[in-house]
Amino acid sequence: MEKRLFKKGQKIILAVSGGVDSVVLLHSFLRLSREFNLKLHVAHLDHGLRESSRRDARFVEELSSRFGVQCTVKRVEVVRKKGESLEEAARRVRYDFLKALKTALGFDFIATAHHKSDLSETMLYRIIRGTGVRGLVGIKPKSSCLIRPLLIFTREEIERYASENALPYVIDETNFDIRYARNFIRHKVLPILKDINPSIEDALFRLSQNANMFQSYVDSVISREMKNVRRLKMGCDFPIQDHDLLNSELIRNISEKLTGRIPSWLDVKRSINMLDSGKKVIFWRDFGVWSSLGRVYVGKLSRERIEYDLKEGEYEFDDYKVVVERGTGLRFSDGMVLRNRRKGDRIGKKKLKEFLIERRVPAYLRDEIPLIAIGNKVVWIGGEMIDKKFSGDDFKVSMYFIGGDRS
Repeated sequence: MEKRLFKKGQKIILAVSGGVDSVVLLHSFLRLSREFNLKLHVAHLDHGLRESSRRDARFVEELSSRFGVQCTVKRVEVVRKKGESLEEAARRVRYDFLKALKTALGFDFIATAHHKSDLSETMLYRIIRGTGVRGLVGIKPKSSCLIRPLLIFTREEIERYASENALPYVIDETNFDIRYARNFIRHKVLPILKDINPSIEDALFRLSQNANMFQSYVDSVISREMKNVRRLKMGCDFPIQDHDLLNSELIRNISEKLTGRIPSWLDVKRSINMLDSGKKVIFWRDFGVWSSLGRVYVGKLSRERIEYDLKEGEYEFDDYKVVVERGTGLRFSDGMVLRNRRKGDRIGKKKLKEFLIERRVPAYLRDEIPLIAIGNKVVWIGGEMIDKKFSGDDFKVSMYFIGGDRS
């Protein structure tokens, strides 16, 4: 399904660093452009992290001019965000530049020169760090606006193509510095693995494809299940699924949608282990998972105290709305307030918590349930008149569940 990377007549930005793989990418696309009527544009970002970076930028400009392709070169200063390595920051800045250029020029795709050897190094690096199936997908041939046409070729095949076509290129000296993890894998780990299996890169490529098929299927299932997730004001909830994989993927997806962050594998594992306990699992700050009575809640964990004077009007209790109007239902009495629950609240001789458990109200919703009370004595709760002694013609009180709908 991902084999067709582009169509005839499309406009493609080529990310060219000046190294052998990106030069081969440019040369091969020049050949394809005649057959497929492609419009090409070369892009090069100078991070300024090496003394030779200006040399590389000039080389790419001159090569593009020689091949008759328009070229954009930009020099930036890489500023790391908190927790980012220099490599991660450089990668982020590079892709920001490429995507911004694509938008500015109105092009269709960005082509990068990632190849099968890059894929092998990426997968091994992730395996060493303890990746899950999603991480085994490695580098996809096509992902959104990014295409990677050379992914089916090894570094040796790319270098042979460059030699056969007498293509010039520059060498990044930092690629040989084994203090960097990826370089260590490239120069030390992969050669040892090739002694065991000379086709290790093909084997890892197949593993990546299998992982991609598996993850694509899981994603399609999760996409369907996400339609059944209930949106609440402070988060989302869903029924506990039969399989831990579904529960964990739903937790990951909801967390990312609500915060833009993905919880760690360890945090997700802890939340799965706690599904039957009813305890909260905090991911960060006040955000995490809270399971109760067969449902899983993902979102903000704390609830604020809510209290209103009892009079006509509309009142919000997070996921509920209460409408108080003149009419039959409740007789007003001094000390009567509209609020959420407090420690020590009772319904007759029963604790309010016991009452809510009997009514199958999940723990994460109990502090949102609107109630009318005098002191710790609950008179009305959740639309139900509890103490008939306070029935009368002063107010009609109605409650509505509004969830995350604030329109």
